[in-house]
Amino acid sequence: MAESTVLVVGGAGFIGTNLVRYWLDEHPRDRVISLTSPRHRKHAHDSAVNVECELDNPVRIREVLSEHDVDTVINCGGWSDNARAVRDPLGCFRANVADCVNVLEACRTSGVRRYHQVSSAEVYGDIDDRATADVDESAAQRPFTPYSSTKAAADHLALAYGRTYRFDVTITLSSNNYGPAQLPEKLIPRFVIRALLGQQLPIFDSPGSSREWLHVKDHCRAIDHILAHGTPGQRYNVGSGESADAHQIADLILDYLGLPTALKTLVPSRPVLLRRTGVDSGKLRTEVGWRPEKHFATALKETIEWYVDNRTWWLPHVDLVGAR
Repeated sequence: MAESTVLVVGGAGFIGTNLVRYWLDEHPRDRVISLTSPRHRKHAHDSAVNVECELDNPVRIREVLSEHDVDTVINCGGWSDNARAVRDPLGCFRANVADCVNVLEACRTSGVRRYHQVSSAEVYGDIDDRATADVDESAAQRPFTPYSSTKAAADHLALAYGRTYRFDVTITLSSNNYGPAQLPEKLIPRFVIRALLGQQLPIFDSPGSSREWLHVKDHCRAIDHILAHGTPGQRYNVGSGESADAHQIADLILDYLGLPTALKTLVPSRPVLLRRTGVDSGKLRTEVGWRPEKHFATALKETIEWYVDNRTWWLPHVDLVGAR
């Protein structure tokens, strides 16, 4: 008999598929339900109970929660592509705010007692002008893109639901995730795939811009630790403490694949581009006992190898590798 029934919203997305795989490995007695859009069903994990459901259908979400007697919901759903959000801010609002409310409402009306929301450290905005090197959870949130604004709004709604309707809510604010099975709308898989195709690697002309990088498995471990030991009503920063800019990442990828650095090319920067991201994960480390296990240089090589070995997985998405 299952010890717990965990439903992963967005279970066929990048973080969702990795989380489902992690949970099945680490908690074999739990029952894992993967809630996914029919459009993304092909990426779902075969060992989970895969349920197709659009997040704009709160009645169906509630039916799924009740039918499977779900006690824990982990919401990995929504958009994560800044460029897409800039092109379609209304679509981003629907996916990241309205759909989140649909999930929260389904949790409220079906009696789910534990809810975790996967969010982004981009809600803090650009930290380049902050007084300290990295930001902790007490820092003011200053989102200034459609994407980060919708993530901040959804986080406030989740915490409000927890306080108002008395169920346990926690949130992870993570730095940039990377790892296997990430679509090439993101920088690392886009660079790897373009390099494997012999194409140039477009780098925004924005000197001094850097990101903190977190392996997706370390994020999954953080969620697991928080659900077991975290405090309801709290937000937890999740970061590795390892940062790199696009030039450094391109150099690492090209060097590993034995390709010339001449494949790097500068392109005009986006109108709104964060210069630097980085979070202080001290609260997570102290309160929950989590530590990152993946080191960027080594884990990046493992990630490159995954794309080398899984060409059939990314070839259908090769249209996403274009420079934007």
